Amino acid sequence: MLEEGPFPSVPSQWSGDSLGTEGLVYMAACHSLLSDDRIPTRGRKFPESLINLVLTERYRIDVDKKEVIAVLRSIGRWAEYRETFEKLFPKAMHITKPNKRK
Repeated sequence: MLEEGPFPSVPSQWSGDSLGTEGLVYMAACHSLLSDDRIPTRGRKFPESLINLVLTERYRIDVDKKEVIAVLRSIGRWAEYRETFEKLFPKAMHITKPNKRK
């Protein structure tokens, strides 16, 4: 049985010896945003960029941002992750286009 810790509860399929793809992406999501003791990153524009930075820079795993979103959706965590991101970085997803020169 897993003990309560600083991270959200871990689904039972990851309590064995192997995390698998879903577990690894979820772990990066926890460490990048969902934990009270987040890993500081320079990603601030999009929620998936935080996970991508943790996976590529910390764990040396190349991933596609669409893959990260798909994995979090498949385990039912994308909405929670995106809402948390929007609370922490409210202006990040409102990117404006530069004015055209006349």
